[in-house]
Amino acid sequence: MIVLHSGDMGDVVYSVPCARNLAARSEGCCQAIDAMVKAGFLREGNLLASKGLHWVFRPSVEGMGAFGGARFHRAAIQFLRPLFEAQGWTTEIWTPSTHFDVDLNLVRRSPVDIMFSTLANQYNLVFQCVTDLSSPWLEVEPIKNNYIICGRSTRLTRLDYSCLNQIYLRGLNVGFLGLPEEWEAFKQMVPGAVYLKVENALEGARLIAGSKGYIGNSSFWFAVAEALKVKRLLEVYPTCANVTPSGGICGNFVTQSGFEFLLRQFYP
Repeated sequence: MIVLHSGDMGDVVYSVPCARNLAARSEGCCQAIDAMVKAGFLREGNLLASKGLHWVFRPSVEGMGAFGGARFHRAAIQFLRPLFEAQGWTTEIWTPSTHFDVDLNLVRRSPVDIMFSTLANQYNLVFQCVTDLSSPWLEVEPIKNNYIICGRSTRLTRLDYSCLNQIYLRGLNVGFLGLPEEWEAFKQMVPGAVYLKVENALEGARLIAGSKGYIGNSSFWFAVAEALKVKRLLEVYPTCANVTPSGGICGNFVTQSGFEFLLRQFYP
């Protein structure tokens, strides 16, 4: 099955359980397929003509990304592709002549407020999928390390991460995944942290999978941590609570005191 997605990067990761479910369906026994074709969510034709899952990524145009986050430009797509291809899926960049079966971007036109509905479940609601969001939906070979890996985008954050300096007293190190400008802000709070510069999303995912845990706000790297179900803590932004960790050892916080309390519980 061929699915189309226009970003942002974290949204693509959260769409995976739904896309996998759609690809696994048998067309002959799924009445929901016909209903979604009539509703305009799916294109006409044999949805299972091609076995497996093929992703078509459509780059964003000038300005911000399709839904207000970082631009889903060609460089971002190339960064993401190795992670998806490591799952056994094929990928390509959209052109006007590209065929696709399912437009996953239609999730943004649903009547449910995307700012207050768990992103992964939003796809389930729109495309009538039943998935286990408590189980991993991405798999990678871990790169073992002694880092608690952090990611802190400049969007959707308001808390001070300097409490992470106490981690060194527990014999652990802090590593950071993110853009250079995000790193510049983060290292002011956690001077002993190490910038983990990676070539692509697969390399970053392997570091997260082999780490002592992940801490950060809502971002692409948290989406990867959520998909891998590593030990993780999420900073929730009060006006955009659209990610809820589930499965494995996880927690979320919205206040500074809550952050510091959970940090002590996770790493006593």
